[in-house]
Amino acid sequence: MNTCTIAAVSGPPEYRKKVAAAQGKWWYERYDDWQSLYARLVLDRNDRVQQLVSEGERFLDIGCGFGDMLYLQSDRFSSVHGVDPASVMVEQAAQNFVIRDAGPVDVRCGSAEKLPWDDGFFNTVTMLDVYEHIDPAHREIALKEARRVLSPCGELILVTPSRHVLRFWNIVDNVLSAPIRLLRRRPQRFWKFLTKSFTEEFCTKAELLADLNRSGFDVTDFSRVGFYPAPETMGLTGSWLRLCWQSAPLRWITQAVFHCLRSVAIWRQKMVIRCVPSGRKKL
Repeated sequence: MNTCTIAAVSGPPEYRKKVAAAQGKWWYERYDDWQSLYARLVLDRNDRVQQLVSEGERFLDIGCGFGDMLYLQSDRFSSVHGVDPASVMVEQAAQNFVIRDAGPVDVRCGSAEKLPWDDGFFNTVTMLDVYEHIDPAHREIALKEARRVLSPCGELILVTPSRHVLRFWNIVDNVLSAPIRLLRRRPQRFWKFLTKSFTEEFCTKAELLADLNRSGFDVTDFSRVGFYPAPETMGLTGSWLRLCWQSAPLRWITQAVFHCLRSVAIWRQKMVIRCVPSGRKKL
C-alpha cells in the first residue's frame, strides 16, 4: 500500500506552482513541445543514473519530487523510499504511484539534514538536482546523513549542475540577448548569474569532491550529462526556440545542432558522481 507521511514541513510557494503546472505528471513530462530539448536534460540524467544503479533491497531518493526516479527503480528494488521537504511534492509523488498502479512506495516529508530511517538501511541512495538547493552550511550534514543511512557496501549517486558550465552559458545567453533587451529598454545583465527564485547555489567539481571527502565518501565514478544553454532562466534561447518550433525545417536544424552539442562533454551542465563509504575503491 502506498504510504504518505506528512510532517509540518513544506517547501516555498514555487513548489506548489510547479505541482500545479505538472498536472499530476512526472515533472519532465510537463513541458510544451518546444521545450522538449530542455526536458532532454532530465532524460539524459535519468539514463545515466540508471546505468550506475545496481539492483538491491532498499532504495532511497533524497529530494524525490514527483517520484520519477522512484518509479524507474520500483522494479529493481524490493522497496523504494523517497523524502522531500515539500509536503505538496510528497502528496503528488504518492498519488502518481496510485495513478500508475506502480506498486508500494514509501514517501515522507522531511529534510536531507535529518533522514527518518535507521543506520545502514539502504543499498542505494540518490540525490538528484538537490544538492544545489541545500544551504551550503548544511551540505556536509546532509551528506553525512546520506552516509549514515547507507549500508557499508552501499553507494550514493549525486547529480548537481556545474557552476562553471552554467556561468558560461548564462554569459553567452546574456550577450546574445543584449540587442533585444536594448530595443525593449530593459537593463542589461552581461555578468549576472541568473538563478531560480528559490534557494539555489551551485558548486564546482573541486568543491563537491571536497565536500564528499570530508563527509566520509570515496568517489568511484565521475561523468557529465545534459546539454542546454542557460537552462536556469532563458533569455534569447527561449524566444528563439519558440520561433524555431513553428517551422519544420528550423525545428529539424535546431534538434540536429543540439544533438551535436550534446556529444561534447565540455558543454554538459550536470555532474554525475557515484561514491561509496570511505575505505572502498577510490576514483
